Amino acid sequence: MKVSNILNKVVVGTMLTVAPLADAGGGARGRQTKKPRGVRHRRTGGAVMPRRSCSSRGGDRTTAARSRRSMIVRTRARRVRRPGGFTLVELMIVVAVIAILAAIAIPSFFRETGKAKHQSEVSAMMGEIGVKLEQLKMESPTGLYRSAAKCPSAPSRAGINFRATCLTVGSDWDALHIDPPSTTLYCSYEITTGDALTTPTPPGFTMAIPAGAWWYLIAECDMDGAGGINARFMISSVDGKQQKLQFGK
Repeated sequence: MKVSNILNKVVVGTMLTVAPLADAGGGARGRQTKKPRGVRHRRTGGAVMPRRSCSSRGGDRTTAARSRRSMIVRTRARRVRRPGGFTLVELMIVVAVIAILAAIAIPSFFRETGKAKHQSEVSAMMGEIGVKLEQLKMESPTGLYRSAAKCPSAPSRAGINFRATCLTVGSDWDALHIDPPSTTLYCSYEITTGDALTTPTPPGFTMAIPAGAWWYLIAECDMDGAGGINARFMISSVDGKQQKLQFGK
């Protein structure tokens, strides 16, 4: 009886001694293995390092994506953007085009300007001479027209003073009382007349045979200024319409 009591006391004491130690060990292990939510640990050289959370890694991915997009935009902008100014080749092409256009346009411009200037002079002079011829015929007792030799003797690029050269005292041109539209003329003029018994034969032009007295006026011009004659005009008592030959050719 005494022995059993003693054994019971020993067992109970041992259990009371071991239980607190087990509780202390289990609590320590529980505290050591318990991890906060959302945090992972990794071992590095024996030390426990916290890992980044999912939200932190997502922010890094967003920043990297933005950086890549920005880099792509800048690269495209550099490819599209051209440097300012012109290259030497471009300037040479422009100069060549301008030279070609000038070689074509400038001669054409001067040619058309010369045509317009000579055409205006001839039309005015023919109108003036035609009126004076008809007036002289009406005043003449013979009822005939008056001829006049070519004056100036040849067309001039620089122009000739018609009054000083052709309207001299006693000349046929002075007898017609011609009033030129301009003192300086560039074309030469010649009046040919005849009666009913003669047939007009204007060189290079056509003219109907009139029933009575007749006249025709021929003007010769140097339109391109190269010398010689490159345009001829005619008007007559039969046909007041102006005829042209080699006009500016």
